[in-house]
Amino acid sequence: MKNIYRITMLLALMMISSMYVSAQELVVIMNEDYTCDDPRGEEGNAGWNFKKGDALHVYKGDNGDYEYFGPYIAANAMIPKNLCHLPGERGEKYIVINVENLNLREGPSTRHKIYCYDSEYGGTFDPSKFLANHRHELGVYGNSRSWKAWHLPKGIRVPYLGKENGFYKTSFNNIVFYICAKYCTLK
Repeated sequence: MKNIYRITMLLALMMISSMYVSAQELVVIMNEDYTCDDPRGEEGNAGWNFKKGDALHVYKGDNGDYEYFGPYIAANAMIPKNLCHLPGERGEKYIVINVENLNLREGPSTRHKIYCYDSEYGGTFDPSKFLANHRHELGVYGNSRSWKAWHLPKGIRVPYLGKENGFYKTSFNNIVFYICAKYCTLK
């Protein structure tokens, strides 16, 4: 039974991954508070609440709205495009990433941990986390070294929250990240 569950989850993850490849990744900032039904369809859950000013990593949906997966790989919420804007569209400072494979760090130096995901994970929760040496850590299932550094695409805009020790500070999905300033442009 466990194998059937794992295969089903792996197939769901593969379908979602294929959507990620074809979708444009964006970071948007909420213009106002918004609540949607819990996409997992579980009884008694209050829904997902987004607050004005929250920055979210989203994908462009089929109808022009934004698709947000939050902490769940197999559940998504559609956010109306008119409730959001891209960083910089309202005059605020923002950062543009100029290179591929720029590490997202936990602190403002190369000694800090890198944000990673388990590439072989087939569950419903997002297993991403900061790791000091992801190439030597066993994956979520404990049987392989499947952690990969998580990167944003070149050209993406992220909110600017300050600069420290040659690193820009940003935040989205309620996580604070630091990115090397020499590989970015501040606008």
